Amino acid sequence: MSTQNTITLAYVVKGFFASIDKVMLSMTPQSKNGGEISVVQHLAELAQHDDAVYKEHGNPAGLTWAYEVSEMYGEWIAQYVNGNGAFPPDDACTAKLMALAQIPVATVVIEVRGGNVQCVYTGKDAPPIRVVVRDFDNIEKGDPDPINDVPGDLAYEPNTIYLW
Repeated sequence: MSTQNTITLAYVVKGFFASIDKVMLSMTPQSKNGGEISVVQHLAELAQHDDAVYKEHGNPAGLTWAYEVSEMYGEWIAQYVNGNGAFPPDDACTAKLMALAQIPVATVVIEVRGGNVQCVYTGKDAPPIRVVVRDFDNIEKGDPDPINDVPGDLAYEPNTIYLW
């Protein structure tokens, strides 16, 4: 195991055990079948996602990786177990690491001329994007509150960009 892998694992485990609910942990197959050693072995497998993201993308945000990514990743794994009684799937782990490391998953270019959106470009592998523009400068008296007519939680509006 390389030094990077050892440090990654140490901080993933640190974050995990700082946040885990012992009752929820006891319900996982890893805990039932092998106790704490099996849990740490599974965390070592999940820590490989951390190293893979770092190797593939580097650290473009200049974060202190151990503290700001690996430890937070361990805390997130614990929160996932606390809420689900199971460890997260691989794709969820990679997605969370990309978010923690502030690595963009797609580039979107919005071309605006004369205050109007003309074109929206994305990479060839990116999903189609919907753009919603809210013009606060031209809202008339009596119009409903423009902030409140935006869907409740923007995180649940996939592939949507809101501009104000």
